[in-house]
Amino acid sequence: MQIPHKDPRIIAPTTRATGFSAGWNFNIPLTTRVGTGYIFSSKFLSDDAAMEELLAFYGDQAKGCEPRIIPIRTGRVRRAWVKNCVALGLSGGFIEPLEATAIFMTDLGVRWLQHYLPTQDFEPELADAYNRQVARVYDEVRDFIQAHYHLNNRQDSEYWKAARDGMTLSDRLKENLKVWRHTTPEGLDLGSTYLFSSPVYTLLLIAKGFYKDLRLAKAPFLSRTAYERFRTGERKARPGQIAGLISHAEFLKTGGKAAAGPLATPSVAPAFTPGGMKIKLPLQTASRSARRKPKHR
Repeated sequence: MQIPHKDPRIIAPTTRATGFSAGWNFNIPLTTRVGTGYIFSSKFLSDDAAMEELLAFYGDQAKGCEPRIIPIRTGRVRRAWVKNCVALGLSGGFIEPLEATAIFMTDLGVRWLQHYLPTQDFEPELADAYNRQVARVYDEVRDFIQAHYHLNNRQDSEYWKAARDGMTLSDRLKENLKVWRHTTPEGLDLGSTYLFSSPVYTLLLIAKGFYKDLRLAKAPFLSRTAYERFRTGERKARPGQIAGLISHAEFLKTGGKAAAGPLATPSVAPAFTPGGMKIKLPLQTASRSARRKPKHR
């Protein structure tokens, strides 16, 4: 569903995902409009109820808009490359769009094909190697998205409870979640890191409260006093960092040509290794899922 900006002079520079009763809403600010929709499970919500919830969320901003129902079939083909045919992008598979990986995976598939197709003989060994890579990256995306749903802490709807308790997790994710109760994620825990590395998993686990009330043996220590000192310094420095910068709406309109002033210096946060060495880190249309319990394969 396409809706107008509340104020064309103010365009957010980020995509926003918001949890709904039976799924989630995406909000993607574009130059002239906002792309939005509701990814929901028809097992827990009817089409009409989903459209009503979506329109109610946006209120007057969505006045006159009519969402379309687009069924989603999740999964991937068993073999992306068979003889002289290769399934790229959405023709080869589709995973819940929470992480918006489709474009990246299409580009990755093309790059791999360029490597594994040196001749026009379609050697089966090369096709098998290509298919292993494709399967690996799909499994990587599946595990990361499963982690989002399985670790949710919402109690306000049957959908979110089922997503947490009724989802069939991959064997690798189940094993890793047990390991990560005792230590933070490492690259060696993951079979593939084309998109989601161990630091990304660490941030997800922290945000989901996975480590709440746990004290890991190798966890770094940062005192509340040091953290508050850092936050105070950041707040004081922020006005000077953004002075002279244009708005995101103006940036899109001019291609950044009207930007003035030097680039802001990246902020740094204090961090401590277990051994005590001090280092610094830079801070940096409605749809419907298949008619089954929310799980991913």
